[in-house]
Amino acid sequence: MLNENKLDIVFSIYPERGSPLILSRPIYKEELVLVAPQGYLPKRASFDEIIASPIIEYYLNHQPIRRWLFFHYKRKPKLLPIRTFGATAEMVLALIEEGLGIGIVPEYLLQKKINKNWNVIRPTHRKLADHIWMLQLKKREINKAQEAFTSEVEKVFIINSK
Repeated sequence: MLNENKLDIVFSIYPERGSPLILSRPIYKEELVLVAPQGYLPKRASFDEIIASPIIEYYLNHQPIRRWLFFHYKRKPKLLPIRTFGATAEMVLALIEEGLGIGIVPEYLLQKKINKNWNVIRPTHRKLADHIWMLQLKKREINKAQEAFTSEVEKVFIINSK
């Protein structure tokens, strides 16, 4: 839609790949953590313990648990026991809080929670980072409103994600 001039700016969880006309800039960095209902898994759970647990994912084609497992264990599961899909990080966390399984969420969601009926599983000291990308056409004139908007986005997000 950027190429067709239908949108000026796009925010995405993926950088643009394949179009030399589009500039992708990471504007926000967040840690992705594995969360389990309290008592579900040990805080330093093994690969086998994790893949034996019911998993809550976002979509069939977006499964951050696979990235998280490879990042921490350098192993790729053949099959995962996906129980359900939540579509958003908030829904995935709500389903975890209901005890339906384990899942990957951005760490910032956990900071707002008062009742912590879940545990963060950290098998290593490494932190898996994810980004939010801002995509724009490279060779496009930017009007004053777009310039002001882009500037505000950069002030808020780039500063707060370091």
